[in-house]
Amino acid sequence: MNMDRRRVLLLAGATLLAPAAASAASQPLVTVYKDPSCNCCGAWAEHIAKAGFSTKIVEEPRINAIKVRFGIPSALWSCHTAEVENYLLEGHVPATRQTCSCASVAPARFRAESTTMDERSVSIRKASRLTRTLLVARPAAGYSVVQRLLHWGVVLLCLTQIPTSWAIARTHMTHAFMQPAPFDLFLHRVHAWGGWLILAFAVVRIGLRYLHGVPPLPAASSQITRWGTAVSHALLYGLLFALPITGTGAMYVNSAAFAPIHRVLTWSLLAVAVVHAVAALWHHLIRRDEVLRRMITGVRTAK
Repeated sequence: MNMDRRRVLLLAGATLLAPAAASAASQPLVTVYKDPSCNCCGAWAEHIAKAGFSTKIVEEPRINAIKVRFGIPSALWSCHTAEVENYLLEGHVPATRQTCSCASVAPARFRAESTTMDERSVSIRKASRLTRTLLVARPAAGYSVVQRLLHWGVVLLCLTQIPTSWAIARTHMTHAFMQPAPFDLFLHRVHAWGGWLILAFAVVRIGLRYLHGVPPLPAASSQITRWGTAVSHALLYGLLFALPITGTGAMYVNSAAFAPIHRVLTWSLLAVAVVHAVAALWHHLIRRDEVLRRMITGVRTAK
């Protein structure tokens, strides 16, 4: 009697688990080849997994070698490459939850549901000589007008922060009749509002980087150049956030605690900004690419 019950229970369990197992087996596997240092690739893999795909992440320090092996033209290289059935995905090709409804047509849904990518065929350099469809997430065509205006607006505001900061020091010094000069008080307010405006611009710029994207570096850029660009941008944005916050703390919370930090961050921003400007001029004058021009005219790098 006990044996019969066990068989019934096992049969019922197998019946319940079978659809789930079949569904899992039907999901196409997306193999993501990414540089270990790239965080956005991991976020994209999570996006694909939430859409219902099985994902496998392969950390590959020599990611460009993978792209060469797959035969992907260097002009189309992005931060990672993914392989799913008979498709290659280059860049942040989007997916939806409906994408995984059928394994045989799922990759084709990438094409149907995305308006931000190109499609082309590439010959895979394998013994089978298969031709696969390559879906490329189209990067931003260039910096938008708003992105460029915000960039140069921040530059202008930062330049005004330097002379107005001198007025702040003078307002804390003894003037005639123990009162700060009215113009220094005005410059003090200009400095404060300028800092808050810089913070607001930085927030909007971060949002636009996510929504609109940014044009990629030239395909010929070295790994060191790519690392340097990523680090410098991270430092710049971090300092643009930290300076207004510490400045506000110095004004309204505790000057003795926040003012020294604010000064150190100010010199740090100046140093990083100088390196950033020199790098842009190096691209323009030495490399003769469009990295600087695209921030002026919005032209996308074509090399």
